[in-house]
Amino acid sequence: MRKKTAFFLLLSSAIIFCTFPLALAAQDTVGLFYPGTPINYVCQSKNPFYVTGKKHICWKCRNKLKLTYKSRVVDEKDSDGWRYDFTTGSTRLFGEVEFRIFYFECPECAMEVSVIELKEREEREREYQSLREREYRSLLAEE
Repeated sequence: MRKKTAFFLLLSSAIIFCTFPLALAAQDTVGLFYPGTPINYVCQSKNPFYVTGKKHICWKCRNKLKLTYKSRVVDEKDSDGWRYDFTTGSTRLFGEVEFRIFYFECPECAMEVSVIELKEREEREREYQSLREREYRSLLAEE
């Protein structure tokens, strides 16, 4: 009984060790292990809650903005490659990388605005509203 078990264990391990490089080569060839080009998401904001959690409104037509992205495939050896960051955390991406750059789009008026531009505009609107409130309070205090 022990000889049969040892024989089958030896045979199964030999089959695994012999076919393992072939399985890896098949995965690389077919694309099972690395499906397509790697994707790097570019959000342009340090706070993901600002982008996804807050309701953003179009200042032209007052409708809710929709978060979408533009996609661009860039090779690090191209002339535009130096403009893009090919690192994701502690991992460096090589070759062609698909960059998905997030932006906001209004479904009604088709206005496109970047995350940074929208954040600056909302900050200016908040400052303007607080200034108007202070002026209104000072007018009420004078009367």
